[in-house]
Amino acid sequence: MTNISVSIIIPCYNGSQHLAPAIQSVLDQQIANSQIIVVDDGSTDNSVEIASAFDHVQTIQQPNAGPAAARNRGISIAEGDFISFLDADDLYPKNKLKNQLDYLNKNPEIELVSGRIKCIGNNADHMFSKIYENSEEKTMLNFHLGAGLYRKHTIDKIGYFDEDLKYAEDVDHWFKIVEQGISYHFLPEVTLLHTRHENNMTNSSHAIQTPYLIRAVKKSMDRRKKLAKFEMPEFFKNTLSHRNK
Repeated sequence: MTNISVSIIIPCYNGSQHLAPAIQSVLDQQIANSQIIVVDDGSTDNSVEIASAFDHVQTIQQPNAGPAAARNRGISIAEGDFISFLDADDLYPKNKLKNQLDYLNKNPEIELVSGRIKCIGNNADHMFSKIYENSEEKTMLNFHLGAGLYRKHTIDKIGYFDEDLKYAEDVDHWFKIVEQGISYHFLPEVTLLHTRHENNMTNSSHAIQTPYLIRAVKKSMDRRKKLAKFEMPEFFKNTLSHRNK
C-alpha cells in the first residue's frame, strides 16, 4: 500500500526560464508524502539540471514526444492516491493542494475538483480576456489541467492523454470527462496561476492549432455516437467558442 498522498506531474520542454519557480510553488504547498515528477520531454536547454537540483523531485527524461506523452509518462509512475498536474511555466497559489484535498476528503462522491484560474505575466490579456470573470483580477472559470486535483482512480477511468494530439489534448481530455459523467466541482478560490508569455504553446498560429482542435472535436463526436446522453457545460462551450479567436 503506497504512503504517497499526492503525485504532482510537471511536463517540461525547454522550460528553464520558469521551471524552478514552478517546482518551488509545489514544494511550498507543504503536503506530506507528496511525489513531484518532472518529465523532461527532450529539452535542449538545462531544464534537467534545474529539476535535478531539487532534492524532493523525481526527474524522468524521454525523447521529445509532446505534452500528452510527457503527462502519460508521469501518470505511469505516479504512486499517489491523488494526481495533480502543473505546466512548467505555471505556479500553484498558496494552499491550492490543501484546499482541494480537504474538499475531496469531505466530498467522496466528487472525482475531480478544480477552481478559478488567474492569468499572470507579460501577456496576460492575450487569448483569454473575453472569458475573464473578473477583468481586473484576470480570473476565469476554464478547463485547465493545472487547476485541478484528481482522484487516481478517476484518471484511470478517464484514460491516458491522446498522444496523437500535439495541441488540444486538454480539450480532448475534458470532452472525456463530460462524456463519462465524471463528477467535478469548481472552487471559488484561485487554484492556478497561469503564466502568459511570448513562448506559450497556445501562441502558435491558428493554422497550426486549429487542425488539432478539429480532430479533438471529431474524436469526441465519434465517441458520443455511443452515448445515450451528452450535454456540454456552459463554461466549456464558452471557452471553446473563444479558444482560437
